[in-house]
Amino acid sequence: MKIFYIFALLLSVQAFAQCKDSDKILYAVKEMINDNYVFFAVNNQYSSKHNISSIADYANGAINAAGNYIKQRSGADFEKKCKVKYMYVNYPEGMDENSPTTELYNLSKYKVSYTVDYTVKFGKYDYDFSVLLDHSYKVLSGDMIPSVIANPKFDKFIEICSALKLVKAQKQYKGVISGIGISYDPEIDSFCWHIQEEPSSIPDKGQYSVRDYYVNANTGKLTHVDEQVYNIP
Repeated sequence: MKIFYIFALLLSVQAFAQCKDSDKILYAVKEMINDNYVFFAVNNQYSSKHNISSIADYANGAINAAGNYIKQRSGADFEKKCKVKYMYVNYPEGMDENSPTTELYNLSKYKVSYTVDYTVKFGKYDYDFSVLLDHSYKVLSGDMIPSVIANPKFDKFIEICSALKLVKAQKQYKGVISGIGISYDPEIDSFCWHIQEEPSSIPDKGQYSVRDYYVNANTGKLTHVDEQVYNIP
């Protein structure tokens, strides 16, 4: 197994607006994937053994299909703002990034799937998301971006400082802000400011809680709060 990072919550170091805690970053979440997921770089930003230029006929088809999905889902203007970061190809078990290139680059031999990773800027913040497609370029993944038909103003955000003020006014808020991110909530079909709270000091022993507050980035309303309880033996 190997580790790669889902960057759906990774933000630019610089904030939308400047206020206390607005520069705190909610870092990427680690996820385990199988070795048969092979990373293909799109440009020189990411170092890799493999580049999509080596599988151009297949990669271009996947990127075009993913782009069409974004246009249909969130509109042509939003799609233009989305930049492809990199791609993963999911090969049959037993294959990995060290397999012969004669095997890796001839995708017509396999029923692979593609994961196209995108980033889009909101001011100076980045929201990263993925589109998963099968070998025939049919979208398999759930929605990670809003519908422009259902929510035409989905990309009009309230300031992060307003979201922070709302969170800090909650009765259960007693700690410190440990990170800020952007997430997509399919239940309300909207982006949210994701603001994480940790205790001001973590105990050497016993339990402590981490709370995740989700503020609708369009309306400024608190949608829900998740709480994780951790135990230090």
